[in-house]
Amino acid sequence: MVEDIRYLLALYSKLFVTCSPPITVALFIGMTQGYTAEERWETARKGLKIAAGILLTVLICGNRIFEIVGVATDGLRIAGGLILCRLAWTMLHSNIEIADETSGEKSVKREDISVVPLAFPTIVGAGTISSTLICKADATNTKELLYVWLAAGLIMLTFYLFFYLICFFSRWFTPTFTVIFARLSGLLLLAMSVQLVVCGVMGFLPK
Repeated sequence: MVEDIRYLLALYSKLFVTCSPPITVALFIGMTQGYTAEERWETARKGLKIAAGILLTVLICGNRIFEIVGVATDGLRIAGGLILCRLAWTMLHSNIEIADETSGEKSVKREDISVVPLAFPTIVGAGTISSTLICKADATNTKELLYVWLAAGLIMLTFYLFFYLICFFSRWFTPTFTVIFARLSGLLLLAMSVQLVVCGVMGFLPK
């Protein structure tokens, strides 16, 4: 039993390091600059559902779906990096409007970010997909394979808790804090996007 728990914790740790829920929710606050707490939570819930669907598809289909489409994991890294680069540039240079949650006015119509870039590549990106496939390939029996599924479920539950807490506490974020946080998140996101593109390009180069 102890060995089983250690194996599950090892799988969860690998996925946690790859997914980085704390960094993801920090970037999410920067992405949702000007959103109310309710708008943030609605966007987060939709993004989490889509991300869970992507992860479930990866667990069921494995590498087959990528072989059929003809897309390499490094190609996903480059695509995800370019998507994040566009968002990071917007976060660094756009004028930030802070939503007034006390007014009765309806919120302005916003671009839906729940699918791209929130679900992919922020919550579930090329790194998460690769780690999940590796964990699945390393499973030597049915019990270990079940633990891979359980670890994936636990990581999505972790995301849910992190997003819920950050959306709840975002009610008390001051406008100045939101502006500064958005700029810092944009800078971090830009660095991550460059790293993804470089890693993807290096993966296509001959060894």
